[in-house]
Amino acid sequence: MLISEETILRNLIQEWEKSYLENKEFFTDRQLLEIFPEAKRYLEERLIKLEKEIKTLTLQIKISLKRTLLLKGFKKWFQQQIIKVWAGDKLDRLIKEHKELSWLLNPPRFRKGKITNEDIQRAKQQPFSKFLEIRNKIWALCPFHPDKRPSLYLKNEFYHCFSCKESGDIIDLTMKLRGLDFVSAVKMLNN
Repeated sequence: MLISEETILRNLIQEWEKSYLENKEFFTDRQLLEIFPEAKRYLEERLIKLEKEIKTLTLQIKISLKRTLLLKGFKKWFQQQIIKVWAGDKLDRLIKEHKELSWLLNPPRFRKGKITNEDIQRAKQQPFSKFLEIRNKIWALCPFHPDKRPSLYLKNEFYHCFSCKESGDIIDLTMKLRGLDFVSAVKMLNN
């Protein structure tokens, strides 16, 4: 049985697509905005449009609620559920998108005693070498028990000790070694 060129080409494209999806980098919305700063203007316009859509839909829902109150034989809660099903889900999606865009364009400012998700991500990027002597790029002596041979395994921003079973990330390590709370550990790692 002969395999057609079309079948060979289709299989090749499927392999390429699978390879691409397995190896492609995923970016956060914040990273994409840094890569493509020209998108900020579009996102600001989208945010304004979302605000208008939310106001319009909210008004339509209020009008619909008033109309349904005129219907006899239905309980008020049932009428509200009907309207929620008809328009409430769309309103919920619009509000969620509005919140996400608002946060993306205007991230929360650093407040005294508070940290942001970006602070946490930046802290997690810090190397373990700040606190540990690393051997062979992935092993270190465990600071939580007497260790003659390295038993602390370091990989992908996490650690695990095969002797005492301690594990975590750089923030956990900082908290345990320095006796700090989470916020203080993140601030220390970012300084």
